[in-house]
Amino acid sequence: MDIQALANRGVRIDHTLPGRLLAGFVAQSSLVGQVKARQFEDPLLVRLRDRAQNGGIKSFSTDNEGVLRRHGILCIPMVGDVKQLILEKAHSSRYSIHPGATKMCQDLRELYWWKGMKYDIRKHVTGCLNCQQVKYEHQKLCGVIQSLIIPEWKWERITMDFVVGLPRTFKRHDSVWVIVDILTNHKIQPEDVELDENLTYEEGLIAILDRQVRQLRSKKDASVKVLWRNHPTEEAT
Repeated sequence: MDIQALANRGVRIDHTLPGRLLAGFVAQSSLVGQVKARQFEDPLLVRLRDRAQNGGIKSFSTDNEGVLRRHGILCIPMVGDVKQLILEKAHSSRYSIHPGATKMCQDLRELYWWKGMKYDIRKHVTGCLNCQQVKYEHQKLCGVIQSLIIPEWKWERITMDFVVGLPRTFKRHDSVWVIVDILTNHKIQPEDVELDENLTYEEGLIAILDRQVRQLRSKKDASVKVLWRNHPTEEAT
């Protein structure tokens, strides 16, 4: 193969030294060419390029080929499929072995930069079907379910809830405030009870409905069924 044929194939020929001939290839990533062409189509990178050339921002600069970089890292435009191509190669190629979001973000930040980079990487990893099917979830177990404490007395522990968006009544009410006793599961209607500032009320005895005496092995157990002032008859205890 003659010298002209090598030059036609992109081989750089150097014959400045007497009696010697140096030939070499210059390898350049095709991704840099795509990024350089697309950077002028991204409005954000265009503004950053103008500010960098005017000295208004020091973290961005242009190299000898006119490519915009941030602290020496290649700036990826948000137009076209350059960003998606980088994500696919960094995650799904045969050399990447499907890294997690944190590892993938650490690796790509050494080479590329774009706005919202961390969010895009996490979204791409969570959308990978192979990772969802194969990878084990490395999270701390939730532990044993803790049961609720059983109160010893009525109205010692209560739960409250609000039901809103109901049809308006004649008194122009459209909501219900529900208060339930955990021990007896009894409910009260706050609109019929005079509550104090700390959301408590004073209970009062109205009548004794029934008396029972149960004979145990060594003693007798007396019980009384009482009707309270703030409870209907079916909720008497």
